[in-house]
Amino acid sequence: MGIHNTFPQDNVYHRIFFSNKLANLFSRLKKEGWYCSWDEGSNQQTAWNNIEFKWKTGETIDLDKVFFNHSEDIIIENKYIHMSDDERMELLMAGKEYKLEARKIDTEYFSKFSYSFTDIGVNNLKSILPIIEECGIKYTWNFDGRCRILLDWGDDDSVKDFNMDKIHNPIDLL
Repeated sequence: MGIHNTFPQDNVYHRIFFSNKLANLFSRLKKEGWYCSWDEGSNQQTAWNNIEFKWKTGETIDLDKVFFNHSEDIIIENKYIHMSDDERMELLMAGKEYKLEARKIDTEYFSKFSYSFTDIGVNNLKSILPIIEECGIKYTWNFDGRCRILLDWGDDDSVKDFNMDKIHNPIDLL
């Protein structure tokens, strides 16, 4: 089954309305001193490396106030997504390229997000849950910092094909 859009991609009103919810959230969080990013890196480790590099090179970032997703969270299903690392390496060694295409912020309505898993980071995330709700965004999270938070800024049916029980397993959200 998988996750799919419940409204047509050419419906500009829906795309703008729902992506504005996330843009409003990012704007509000940035005013509160958060570093927010869409598609920060190819995976969680790369994303954290990017953020730490920006921090080490002088960008003002509170590492306990980061909120981002990465390419693996928003990959468009294609033939490369299910390849092993060895299979991908074989392609690269043979001089062939593969591309994992990420969805854009104006066509998405649903994603997992990372934050600092420190005690301070978890408390910071708890403190912004009311802001997330004020922006019209639903969330699912276990509140203990062992897994990432799932945001849904679409309509009520936007995640109907996603098995919500899976998100309580930290392995599924890391």
